[in-house]
Amino acid sequence: IEYTFFFLQHGLHERMRHWVSEKSIEVFGEEIAEFVEYVVASTKEHVDAPRMLEALVSLMDDSAEKFILSLWTELIFEIKKAETGLE
Repeated sequence: IEYTFFFLQHGLHERMRHWVSEKSIEVFGEEIAEFVEYVVASTKEHVDAPRMLEALVSLMDDSAEKFILSLWTELIFEIKKAETGLE
């Protein structure tokens, strides 16, 4: 699968944007647009989890690892959902 096309075709980046926005509110008490943009852009650029964690740990402290695990779980869930047509 060509994932860039797949993500665009199924609107996965926008679904992830909504999820990241909700997590931003959960973690920081408000939506931080720069945080949301960074995370969504990182998924578009296929940034791996360790590199994302390294970038976010200074902002999120102890919650960064849990966030990255949740992010990748959600990302995989959305991909599988789209692959099986359960959108």
